[in-house]
Amino acid sequence: MNTKQLLDQGQTWRTHDGMPIRLVDMDPGHRRSTLAFLRRRSAYLRNAYYFCEMTERLSWAPGYVLEELLTEYERSLTDHPDRWLERRPLVVALAGLVAEDEHAETVVDGEVVMYALPAGESEAA
Repeated sequence: MNTKQLLDQGQTWRTHDGMPIRLVDMDPGHRRSTLAFLRRRSAYLRNAYYFCEMTERLSWAPGYVLEELLTEYERSLTDHPDRWLERRPLVVALAGLVAEDEHAETVVDGEVVMYALPAGESEAA
């Protein structure tokens, strides 16, 4: 699975050893780490994505398609890499699951759990 194929789906991730894992089967910490990893690499991922797209399309397309692809890539450069990445299905799916994880951490048996210290106490105590 290349970068484009990975980012264009929202079901699985590839671990560092190349094994696929479903996003819903990842533990919350792994999901958060993966999302942060992707976000740190947004510019690289955008370039790798378009390189994969060019490679795929040029393998079967006539020569004029190269000009279209380069124009499309240049247009993508006007979009900030972070905004571009946030629209990829993998990131949308991960961000949604991370948000659910964070909500679940603050809700226990349907009750919102708030962290509060007893009156007059501070965390330093």
